[in-house]
Amino acid sequence: MSHPELFLRVLGALVDEVVDFSADLSREDVQRNSIIKDSMRGISPSNPSAPAPETTVMPRIFGSMVEIIRLASTCNAQNSDCSSSSASLAVLSFSTMKLYVSWVDINLIMHENVINAIFGSLTSRQGGVAEAAADCVLEIVNKGMDELMKLQLLQQLNLFEVLSTMSSSSLVLEIKLGEIVNAVGVQLLALFDNQPSVAAGFLQQWLQLTVKVLCHNSIEVSSQVFPCLSRFTMSLGKQRGFGGGGTDPANDLKAFLPTYLSCLYRQMQYPAGHVFEQGGAGASQGGGITRTSSIPSQIPGLGEGEDDSDDEETYRNSLRKMYSKIVRWHPDTTLEFVGMALSRLPAPLSSAPFPPCEAALRLLFHFQEGLSSKGGKLIGGGG
Repeated sequence: MSHPELFLRVLGALVDEVVDFSADLSREDVQRNSIIKDSMRGISPSNPSAPAPETTVMPRIFGSMVEIIRLASTCNAQNSDCSSSSASLAVLSFSTMKLYVSWVDINLIMHENVINAIFGSLTSRQGGVAEAAADCVLEIVNKGMDELMKLQLLQQLNLFEVLSTMSSSSLVLEIKLGEIVNAVGVQLLALFDNQPSVAAGFLQQWLQLTVKVLCHNSIEVSSQVFPCLSRFTMSLGKQRGFGGGGTDPANDLKAFLPTYLSCLYRQMQYPAGHVFEQGGAGASQGGGITRTSSIPSQIPGLGEGEDDSDDEETYRNSLRKMYSKIVRWHPDTTLEFVGMALSRLPAPLSSAPFPPCEAALRLLFHFQEGLSSKGGKLIGGGG
């Protein structure tokens, strides 16, 4: 084991023992762990307030991890023979750094060298490095802090532009980027619920990213944004009519609903070559989109089926639930879209491609399901 690897593993073990300790520890052990953790952050009984982060040991720890990442990257660029070992060290560095993000001072994380190391590695071709860097970005986005401060953090990271220009041939990285987009949405929607006029403009940028993820041909990537889109539908419906002074911050966001519905309609279409079994016989239907399924996603049950067809049905069931929620909150907009989808089917319907025809009829069929809540009353009341 090399010295850098030993250093990183000790840092990881320290978090396991001191930060993420077991709940069944004695009071004395818990107190000891708190003292160690506070000491690393420069906090003591004589100095209970958090000092400037640069006066603590943490900058040296983060600086060492960044230096290991830099050396690993340099090694890979200059000598292909050390590519595997350097990639492993870089991955271990990011995996260790991720453990510290949630409880250290945000200014340490936002240091130029740290941010450059993380974001610069998102395009790395070394095995697993980009994915490990993406995990750090996700931890930063999820770091607990005031909502307005989190918005400033997202702006400072220039995260919308970075994510919009990212492309990868790695399915695992695409999934992680989808997780980040979902996490950003959760943060923005929390602010939108309380201060809609502040968050509305940023949500518009986020929605452009979300559409790309939702329409991805891999159901594991696409499903990453299901939680935040489901919440978006509710948040948008609740804000209707609360703008005050004739200005409703939800109006501009409502214009996104047809695009959202269009993506759902696209994803509802059975993929090309899907086999429908009836009585032991199967038939292949073409003309739809092509989807892949191989890695678990945010949808419970996805990836746990015996074959891809099970995952496909689990995915489509989640799409139906999302669609029903839009119907409940925004019935008028949804009905208008359904009418448009049906009118665009080629005539005669007997010769129309099966996937879009079946999906359009499904939109109509499920429209009634979404009209009522459990109490049988409209939630949205229009829109």
